[in-house]
Amino acid sequence: MYASQPAPDAPIPYRLHLRLEPDGSGVLLVNAATVLHLNASAAAHALELIRGVPAEAAAAAVRRRFRVSRGPGACRSAGPAPADPAPGNPAGLDPVVFLGMERQEPRATRPSAPYRLDSP
Repeated sequence: MYASQPAPDAPIPYRLHLRLEPDGSGVLLVNAATVLHLNASAAAHALELIRGVPAEAAAAAVRRRFRVSRGPGACRSAGPAPADPAPGNPAGLDPVVFLGMERQEPRATRPSAPYRLDSP
């Protein structure tokens, strides 16, 4: 389990919790309210984000891990990251629509542990 939050003076407060599964996939909890199921490469990117690695170094680490060359299609980034990516999603944007993620049906896979301690 990995956790991160911005400095106390950040304009948008948020907390990230990343749980890596044995198969390399992960579950990212944003503010203990939004659950994102990540494939192995997305989980690797999220881990680098939580560790505070600069974007270019993080991309290089993920490319090395998955043995992907730096070429067309190697990184599907929509462009340069904003100065503050605001993962807290204050606008309430749907990750499926806004980020182009595929939706996973609820309870499609059995989690290795509960997502939250106060939920069944």
